[in-house]
Amino acid sequence: MKDVTQAGLDDLAIERILRAAGPRVPPPAEAMEEVRAAVRAEWRDVVDSRRRTRRFVSLAAAAGLAAAALTTVWITATGPESGAGRLVASVANETGAVEWRASGEAAWHTLDAAHPVSLHEELRTTASSRVALDVEGGPALRLDEHTSIAFTAPGRITLRRGAVYVDSRDVGDSLVIDTPFGEVTHLGTRYQARLEAGALRVAVRDGTVKVDAHAGEELVGAGELLTLPERGIPTRRPLAAHAPEWDWAVSIAPAPGIEGMSLAAFLDWAGHETGRRVEFASPEAERSAREVILHGSIEGLAPRAALTAILSTTTLRHELADGGILLSEAAAR
Repeated sequence: MKDVTQAGLDDLAIERILRAAGPRVPPPAEAMEEVRAAVRAEWRDVVDSRRRTRRFVSLAAAAGLAAAALTTVWITATGPESGAGRLVASVANETGAVEWRASGEAAWHTLDAAHPVSLHEELRTTASSRVALDVEGGPALRLDEHTSIAFTAPGRITLRRGAVYVDSRDVGDSLVIDTPFGEVTHLGTRYQARLEAGALRVAVRDGTVKVDAHAGEELVGAGELLTLPERGIPTRRPLAAHAPEWDWAVSIAPAPGIEGMSLAAFLDWAGHETGRRVEFASPEAERSAREVILHGSIEGLAPRAALTAILSTTTLRHELADGGILLSEAAAR
């Protein structure tokens, strides 16, 4: 793997911004260096802020301002927009070494939260890495180990290897996944698409997914796993929203900021991520969840571990049974 210093990574990131502007007349060297220095300083300010908030908006705004400044000063002619260099996603959580490269390049670079993903770039994970991404104007994505994808167009990725989990968050968050077996699209849902053992497997937690396969269209509903083999007949089987097949995606879920959050809101997040219904054994237990306000952080904890840690500080206890998280008041001692 190629070693890249922080300064080198900053320069790579800035180059990706500049490429978005298209062809331009080269400015004087002194002027270019002055603007580069200003852009680098602004970029680092945004990165420092983003490491706390993990928000894409500030990052994109700073990058857009930098690119706009360069465009205003030096661009005298522009060609057709190719979209190259457009920032499309940012890192929300990661484990292990994740890498990126620009389309057509041979060298891979380490991806971290300080450097967003641009259009026409590829990402890959290793046998010990995963990553969660926030896509601009699109769904949240998570990549399993041994996965490779490419951002080929706005709202479109190509899955080349491994598995990707999609949380559409809103019915308007569109995404098309191209695979060797056909296109995968969704209608407001959470699902995963996996290339494995000569087959495409599409599992749906909720909502509906459409697979435009080479042999015809397939619709996959909540609680289903569709297997499309390279040769042969597609098969289906039930798959619960809390089944072990989802565990890898749960493990890389970005942790929310819980400072000032109600326990009830936290439980909604835990239920959403683990695929389990939140249920209360009594009105008193539900009232406690609404009234308790959380403090601190669960950064670095997976949803199940966070659930146990948070509830250990309250009067509530929980059980995992029949696809639900059952909350009840702990017995008085």
